[in-house]
Amino acid sequence: MSRKKLLRRAAAAVRQARKEGVDIPRQLTKRSKKQRIVVDDDVLEEMKENRKKLKKSKKEAIRDTPYHDDFAPPPTETFSWGFEPGQLVRIKQNPGKRSLSMMRYSGVKPGDSGLVVEIKGNYISVLGPSGMQSWKCSWVWDVTEDE
Repeated sequence: MSRKKLLRRAAAAVRQARKEGVDIPRQLTKRSKKQRIVVDDDVLEEMKENRKKLKKSKKEAIRDTPYHDDFAPPPTETFSWGFEPGQLVRIKQNPGKRSLSMMRYSGVKPGDSGLVVEIKGNYISVLGPSGMQSWKCSWVWDVTEDE
């Protein structure tokens, strides 16, 4: 019988004995090259549990106090395209590959112009060649600046 098989059977016998209530000490021996180290499983488990509790309490403390005393929330809008209602805009001649496919889906093409009606974040509502449309701000130029 191989050594591995013997060790497996011995470990199984120890587990079975512990289930039946036989008190077998939970000390394992690990060998290093220099010395023999004796490790107590109960102490290791207790140390692991203490570490888990400490980590959990730190996470809870961070979760409970998300802001520091000098914390300032970020501004809601840090960038503005500068378009205003009533402004005349034209779609760029070369807006980019992705933009072109999105424009085809929207039914517009480079060179189309329109009048800005409303601004909503990154998009502007434009009264264009096909009626009221929603254009992305990065697609357009301000025509009044060109003149």
